[in-house]
Amino acid sequence: MVRLRNVARLDPSLIVRGAALASDILLEKDAALPLARQLIAPETWRSVIRKPAIAALQAIDTPEARKLVQQYAPASQ
Repeated sequence: MVRLRNVARLDPSLIVRGAALASDILLEKDAALPLARQLIAPETWRSVIRKPAIAALQAIDTPEARKLVQQYAPASQ
């Protein structure tokens, strides 16, 4: 999981970072939420980090994950 978190933080490709964060969320569930909060807050090009992270948060469906989804998901989702 350390490798996924490093990729999510540091990879030069935003698309790769989003995929790594989503994978970390799916594997670690609530343990990944601090990193998710940190990485989905900033706006990125076409929300390439936020969109996969929100999908993963919706998939794990914990109370804490739902709070993040409510905070960051577009109203249309």
